Amino acid sequence: PFLVVNVAGIREEDQMRILFGEGRSLGLMKQANHGTIVIRAIDKLTLNSQYHLLQIIRKKRSATSILDNDNVQEIDTRIIGCTSKNLLELKKKGKLRNDLYYLLHTFCLAVPEFSERKQDVRLLTQEYTQKYMNLYSRYHIITDDAIKAIVDYYWEGNDLQLEAFCERLVLTVGSRKITKEIVNSLL
Repeated sequence: PFLVVNVAGIREEDQMRILFGEGRSLGLMKQANHGTIVIRAIDKLTLNSQYHLLQIIRKKRSATSILDNDNVQEIDTRIIGCTSKNLLELKKKGKLRNDLYYLLHTFCLAVPEFSERKQDVRLLTQEYTQKYMNLYSRYHIITDDAIKAIVDYYWEGNDLQLEAFCERLVLTVGSRKITKEIVNSLL
């Protein structure tokens, strides 16, 4: 199994229930057994939820199994934690357990900001403009200078902002040819 959960904005009780289960309901950690669970906004886990996650990582079994030796169930789950926060800073502020920090820090992958991935911006611009030209039965030609202006722009809202811009561009352009000047006026 490949499961994804975003824990941002979820109360501690709900984090515990969703991730580790409650009563007869299986938590996502057990549901993802022999698979992968992606925990988005892992920096939002409460300290208690962090403790239980740590136990699963270290002991390879659920925290309830650790307390109840009659009900031991091995957990073999790949855990991927995602965050846009600096985990070292959270550790220093006491918002992330030291031991969990070191376990999570075993393998880190930093994804560059969207604005630093110019080739992705270029490909998505082409994909989104084509999508909206097909959707609205509009056919435009985008000049290389117009594409360059889009690629060079700082997309604070990442691909969501870029997609919305491309839809607006396709809908509002008054000519068949989309130029740099048209793009700049909309940006």
